[in-house]
Amino acid sequence: MQEIFESTIYKFDIKTRLTRLACLYTVVKIFTSFCKMRYRMTAIKRSVFGIVFVVAAFALVNLFLTKYMLQRKELKSEKWTSRIRYEIEGQQEVKDSISSFLKSLTFQSNYSQLESGIVASNFDVQPKWVRGKIKKQPRLLLGIPSIARNNEDYLVETLTLLVRKLSEENLNQTVFLVYIADSDEQIGLDRALKIQQSFEKDVDEGRIMLISPPNVLMPDWENKLFPNFGDSISRIKWRSKQNLDMKYLMNYMIKNYDPSYFLMMEDDVAPADEYDRLILKFAGEKPTDQWSYCDFTQTVGGAGKLFHRDSMRDFALLLEIFWNAKPLDWLLWDLVRGKKCGYSDTGDECKDKSNSLIRAYTPDIFIHKGKESSRSNPAFGLSR
Repeated sequence: MQEIFESTIYKFDIKTRLTRLACLYTVVKIFTSFCKMRYRMTAIKRSVFGIVFVVAAFALVNLFLTKYMLQRKELKSEKWTSRIRYEIEGQQEVKDSISSFLKSLTFQSNYSQLESGIVASNFDVQPKWVRGKIKKQPRLLLGIPSIARNNEDYLVETLTLLVRKLSEENLNQTVFLVYIADSDEQIGLDRALKIQQSFEKDVDEGRIMLISPPNVLMPDWENKLFPNFGDSISRIKWRSKQNLDMKYLMNYMIKNYDPSYFLMMEDDVAPADEYDRLILKFAGEKPTDQWSYCDFTQTVGGAGKLFHRDSMRDFALLLEIFWNAKPLDWLLWDLVRGKKCGYSDTGDECKDKSNSLIRAYTPDIFIHKGKESSRSNPAFGLSR
């Protein structure tokens, strides 16, 4: 753009010179005609008069043209400057628009696509069945995906401890969304019935709700897996199914209940007394724009990770894209690394920056107690 501007100014300089020559030629013609007039002047007088006339005329014309062309240049300069500024501002507006779009996609507004069920995987947001009904916009929602093991089922024990150890002050502001993730529908219905019978009062009072997977978890999802990190096919299938289950649970939870805080749980943990009071107190000590999630169980896995209203959407979107790429706990790290780390950051620099968005609580509020992995479910093949 600068080259175009300079070449345009150069063209104006040539035009100015040509105009001056044309004016000089006109003055000379006038002078010649004047000299031919038969006035009573001597030759010397006519010559002196002519010279003075030419110099004066040329000076006046030159002054006029110089001023005129300078004005033209200024107008043209302003025109090109305005055009350049307009294009720069236009480009900046495009950049700002793209930046705002990406920000909304990563943080907030574009989640409306997920809320309306319009997602890349044609995801069906409706479960096959629902048992119970929890209140909308609770202060704290615990999401518990669960799948049957071969020999053990920890869900009833875990739910018993989670309900019993709630504090009185948050009893009516804390709810449980249990996702029965079994692919076998009959097994899922039998497990749901057992929960309903064991927690009849809590289900009736709107504290516990159970949902199943949708009719189609994701079309042909097993054929979308690929080997990486040296994991076996069985392990890749298991970890990807975990991500799909958590993705669906979070999408359904945000769309329908939109809590202030979402606590990601597993079905084989034991909580500390009044864990909800400790969690909410710790979470409220810093504004939510200063952290992505709080970690109340600093062990491998997704248990005890607390998200606020905005960051739960961030993580749901991350799962939407990378469900088949990495384990759940690795994606938690990607959530904060993507916000803080640059390409030039070293590993230690990235870790320090990422840790600024993770608030770790000590000691652990939840203890992992399960001894049999959910990989023992026959759906995942060999557990090795």
